[in-house]
Amino acid sequence: MSAPSEVKEEVGAPIDPRLRARRIAVRRDVGRRRLHRFAVLGIVVAVLGAVVAVALSPLLDVDEVTVTGAFHAAEREVVAASAVQPGDQLVLVDRPGVVARVERLPWIRTASVERSWPSTLEISVVEREALVGFVGSDGRLVLADEEGRVLDVVAAGEAEPGVIVITGPASPGTPGGPVTAPARPALEVARALPPEVADRVGEVAVEDDGTLTLLLEPLAEGAGPGPRVVLGDDLALEDKVSALATILARVDLAGVVTVDLQVPSAPALTRR
Repeated sequence: MSAPSEVKEEVGAPIDPRLRARRIAVRRDVGRRRLHRFAVLGIVVAVLGAVVAVALSPLLDVDEVTVTGAFHAAEREVVAASAVQPGDQLVLVDRPGVVARVERLPWIRTASVERSWPSTLEISVVEREALVGFVGSDGRLVLADEEGRVLDVVAAGEAEPGVIVITGPASPGTPGGPVTAPARPALEVARALPPEVADRVGEVAVEDDGTLTLLLEPLAEGAGPGPRVVLGDDLALEDKVSALATILARVDLAGVVTVDLQVPSAPALTRR
């Protein structure tokens, strides 16, 4: 029974005043640090709340959407495709989403979006370039770029200089989509033409049997139609175009009606 009594005596033993004071000081210090942390947390929450309140207030909503780099695509089309409305919160605009929607427009190759504080969304675009114009059944041109994306349908006189006219394939496609399979071989021909050859080509024609031909520009002002260059299919286009470039540079085509390049290593010229 002696052990329990000793414990009681130790538990009930008086505490040194200096130790008691030290314990009280430690507890007060812990309390002050806890209070300081709560105060800092409160300030942070208040600041964040103020920032969110300002960001979501009418002070920072979208008042204007600007577009740069658009020429063929109308500015209103780009703004409409962005799906950003006046009054939307500028900070909440989904920039990747805007880019994806704008780049779906037929003429747009790339787009970028930036916020200009306090209230403007800036959209910059880079447009595609028309390489060919397929003559439609109504006489208008269905424009497409070198990647085979259909860009627009315009009147024949509205095509820009340098656009290669293609006749023959029906329904080359609709703006925003790819050119159709029947139109692809003619597009490949146009892509294969170097500038010095393309400048001499007035038209790429697809015959009813699928034969590809080039109609060269007249050799002189007031002269009759230029020679007809028969390519056949779209195989070995590089060799055929190379042979044509050599002929244009070295051969007098006066009086030549047809240049047959179906076998590019053995071109055949037919004269009047």
